[in-house]
Amino acid sequence: NDKQVVLRFVREQVDPTLDDDIIKKTMADEKLRPVSRAEFQDYYRKVLKGKRPKTPLVMFGNYGRGPSERGSFAGVMYLDIDGEVKVYENWTRGSSGKDWDADWEFLLAPVA
Repeated sequence: NDKQVVLRFVREQVDPTLDDDIIKKTMADEKLRPVSRAEFQDYYRKVLKGKRPKTPLVMFGNYGRGPSERGSFAGVMYLDIDGEVKVYENWTRGSSGKDWDADWEFLLAPVA
């Protein structure tokens, strides 16, 4: 299945902070699932064609460890605007470890 979906959440003033729970609910409502690392690499190679994304592109549901010099904290993997795969560590994502700043996009795939 080569289909993928890029989601961008636009927060209105009355909306709560975007967090993992909102993304998971959206995934369930829209029948989406996390992309695999291979699907993520295919998206980078075939759709972005190796170009840098305009905003960080999150592989939601795919976890890794950050750099050892920062303590190797666990977090969600993403493609940064320099075209490098990095880890957005849980401790950097708000007090609960699940909050997202504005200007992030999420790469997901339809449930087959």
